[in-house]
Amino acid sequence: MRISAVILAGGKGERLFPLTNTRPKPLCPVGGVYPLERAIELAREAGAGEIIVTAGYMASSIEAYTRGMENVTTLREEKPLSTAGAVRNARPSGDIIIVLCGDTLCGFSLLPAVKAQMNGDCDATIVTTRSKAPTEYGIVTVTDGRVTGFLEKPSWNGVTGDEVNTGIYILRRRVLELIPPETPYDFGGELFPKMVADGKPVAVFRADGYWCDMGSPKTYFLANMLATGGENAADGSAVIHEKARVRHSVIMSDVYIGRNSEIEGSIICENVKIGRGCHIGAGCIVGGSTVIEDGCTLEKGVTVTNGVIIGKDTHVMKNIYSNEFKTRLFDSDLGVGGVYGSSFDIADAVYLGQALCSQSDGRAKIGVMSGSGSFSRILAGVTVGGIRFGGGDALSLGDGFYAECAWAARNFGLDFSVFVDVDDTFGICISVFDKNGMPIPRETQRRLERVFFRRSQPKIPKPDDEDIKTKNADGEYRKALAKAAGDLGGVRISVSGDGLPAELAGSVINEAGGETVSDGDVFSLSPDGRRVTAVSKNGTRVSYWHLWCYVTGEAVKNGDKNVAMPLFSPITAAEYLGSLGGRISYFSDSETDDRSMAGEQWLSCDGCHLLIRAVRLMKEQSLDLDAVMGMLPRFYIRELSVPVDEDEKAERARYLHDTCDDSKRCSTFVFGSGRVSVMPSNGAFFKLFAEAVSSEAAEEIALEVKKKISQ
Repeated sequence: MRISAVILAGGKGERLFPLTNTRPKPLCPVGGVYPLERAIELAREAGAGEIIVTAGYMASSIEAYTRGMENVTTLREEKPLSTAGAVRNARPSGDIIIVLCGDTLCGFSLLPAVKAQMNGDCDATIVTTRSKAPTEYGIVTVTDGRVTGFLEKPSWNGVTGDEVNTGIYILRRRVLELIPPETPYDFGGELFPKMVADGKPVAVFRADGYWCDMGSPKTYFLANMLATGGENAADGSAVIHEKARVRHSVIMSDVYIGRNSEIEGSIICENVKIGRGCHIGAGCIVGGSTVIEDGCTLEKGVTVTNGVIIGKDTHVMKNIYSNEFKTRLFDSDLGVGGVYGSSFDIADAVYLGQALCSQSDGRAKIGVMSGSGSFSRILAGVTVGGIRFGGGDALSLGDGFYAECAWAARNFGLDFSVFVDVDDTFGICISVFDKNGMPIPRETQRRLERVFFRRSQPKIPKPDDEDIKTKNADGEYRKALAKAAGDLGGVRISVSGDGLPAELAGSVINEAGGETVSDGDVFSLSPDGRRVTAVSKNGTRVSYWHLWCYVTGEAVKNGDKNVAMPLFSPITAAEYLGSLGGRISYFSDSETDDRSMAGEQWLSCDGCHLLIRAVRLMKEQSLDLDAVMGMLPRFYIRELSVPVDEDEKAERARYLHDTCDDSKRCSTFVFGSGRVSVMPSNGAFFKLFAEAVSSEAAEEIALEVKKKISQ
């Protein structure tokens, strides 16, 4: 059989900026070797007699590098066709086709995978490996050596294993006929899922050994450190003064480092001149043709773009766009988290506003709400400015809280709403909601991150946009609560909680004819307005999920059968609603129809409306909280966050998935009448959700599974 190889080398490598400002990603050296060089070697070792390199960004550099290589041709892409489209467009002649990425490095041979494909009965084989960072790649679900499912760059709450797609494929020629001609088409996102859905088996070959996708400065740096055993990866043309101290760094061609300068864990691009007595902190990136004069200091994580001159004795504390190789903006379950001045600042708020504008086909309409406090208002105002700079229609929503901002997106016809909150210690939490009032899914987050880290120049606002539009979101939200309340005459309850939500809900109840007292059923609202719990006059504790079951169950009884529930929610609640005739579907933070439906129902993130709806129903049915609880299944909940080492998270997720009793939604463990659901979360921890017939039992089984995770 004739073997051809297609090496995909057309990507721009925007996340590697400024390294890729002057070179394509496949020609960024790693330990003195180009990734493209290694890909060509792998193809030849596997028996490829024809090697086609597809080039796009800086194609002339790729052509110059491959010119004169035996059996290697370079094909310029006139337009991006994604991975599968590019391979079909290359028209390889072999019976077996090896597909490789020109910007990845691996330490294993492809010959065993090629032989397995030749001897197997599948038309395609995906080469996989295990990764500690599965959210950065496509996760492959495998049963008996066959692919059964795909998760393309999922969030952590969708991770069930650590086996990832390396982007290396072995194909029989007839697979090319399944790819639409001259059309952008992707292997992992389109072709292989369609093949599996159509009953065409796709095999998996798990490779053991080193594999690295240079998708970010961090992975590029780590690849160099691995290739050199943690020593400096320095080009032979670099001149480093004998009195300079350089440790664990990547030093490219024609770099000069002067006497008594210290460089620690950084990337120094080509033709950089660093004077005497300079200090370059860990995680810095210095772009090509930059001059750093004597006595300068670059603090940890600073990035300097190409062609900058930094004058003598300058102390650089602020980077252009990166913080210690940062490529993720959304790093918490609620959105953008961090500390002002360290991981996020005024400039970042501007760029966030601009990035949001890029996600709309037309002129984006985006609302911004601030939390309490003057600094929240300042940062929200800057975000509004960023939206206007990006050409968007900015709407200032005033002060408010999380649930109110989500409601505004849905009810004001916004493309996005943004809630900016800064606490007394300058801790930042910025939440972004889509048009349905749901936190934006991971796919949208990634698109925003790509634009955010590009740091494009702002547009100039149009003259007719001089006045910032405002909307009294708090007043409109109050009206909506009042409408939901109707007539609450005769209602006597207590409303507690810190912050605006409790104050607002209590006020609405009083205005609707009810009375807030100290001796009635007590409803407690969280400071962000997302959750409400209660305690009856007799001391019965009522969870948020019981209140949600009550309100949603009544809606199901009245004909609203479709119910969307978060992936991480009580199984007992789903069973109860199912017994009433509800059709349950689950949503995660991926773009799905179920998630859109959840936005339409929206009580899953609005504790104020849930409280008002519950109180109104209780009045109409002449029930108190004890009577409501008598209608609902009894279950007690214990939620925990279990810290884990970030490097072990993916492996533990796979272990939990493989050993659990049920994996339809999360990894679920059964203990008699109790159940514990486990899900990896953003950050170095797992979320654990236990439910049982008593609070003691819920606590006991929660600790049991916590121990299992920790071990």
